[in-house]
Amino acid sequence: MFYLCWISETKMSIKGSWNYSFDEQNGDVHMLELTNLLTTIAGCSATVIAIVGGFIASKLIALSTEREEVLARLFEIEEEISFKSKKAIEAKEALDEDDALDFIKENIESAVLGQSLDMVYKKEARLNISEEELNPYWSRAVKISKKLFDVLINTDEEVNDDGVPNILAAEIEADFEYTVCKYAVKYIERIHREQERAGSPYSINLPIADFVSDNLPRLNGHWYQKTRDEMNEANASIEWLKIQRHQLLARKNALEKPKGMKSGLVVFGLFSLFGVLTPLIFIPFSTENYRYYFIVKCSAIGIFAIGLFSVFIYLITLLKWKKRGH
Repeated sequence: MFYLCWISETKMSIKGSWNYSFDEQNGDVHMLELTNLLTTIAGCSATVIAIVGGFIASKLIALSTEREEVLARLFEIEEEISFKSKKAIEAKEALDEDDALDFIKENIESAVLGQSLDMVYKKEARLNISEEELNPYWSRAVKISKKLFDVLINTDEEVNDDGVPNILAAEIEADFEYTVCKYAVKYIERIHREQERAGSPYSINLPIADFVSDNLPRLNGHWYQKTRDEMNEANASIEWLKIQRHQLLARKNALEKPKGMKSGLVVFGLFSLFGVLTPLIFIPFSTENYRYYFIVKCSAIGIFAIGLFSVFIYLITLLKWKKRGH
């Protein structure tokens, strides 16, 4: 009987010691404190968070600065491409016009007669200008040649030193049309003289100056080669600028999605919530229940350990770099 009573008292003593903290001398219940532990955990967590937060903040500032530099460089490249494209187009137009004038000079008779370009252009000639590029110039040449011929036939208008009627010269604004007029005048004058020498009854007395020269000024080969070199150089620069623009756009996209920033902010937020705010909420903490005390203590230490582990994992992931394909 005595033995059974002793066992029962022992079990109650063990159970009571798990749920409450007793003073064995006077039997009073002690209050269990976790304030110091929670304060220490909150302080240590705040230190770690400050390090992680400082790293993230410095990284974001650096990314923002680099992004502004990329955007500024992209703007400069766009302006350079626009400028060089304009120069290349101007050079190409000048070369095309020069090539067109060469072609028209060789085929001025067809232009004066109003023949279509299909009848004149020969692909086997391997000209510097294609038929598509030449077509608008040829149309302009035919139009101004017809107008010139009509003025010479139907009026007695005086001509200038180039043999172009003054009324027509005053209307012409583009150098291209004026040069074609000089070619046409030279051709018409030659035909007129041939008819006079042949005594043709169909000879027409045209008001063309007798001093129209066959040596009409043309742009020299040095200018042509220089302009072509400038165009090629501009096109090469444009291609290089486009490559730089592509690289900067890729860099800009990478800066908009920086490696590890989102995960770092998640670690920062969760560690702040559970490592600092939660312990501060429980401060001051005291309880008579040892089980409750034990659970809270282990939970606080476990959360702090998990937070530290998460920080280490985050830092390790930053050391891994993806290999880019070539």
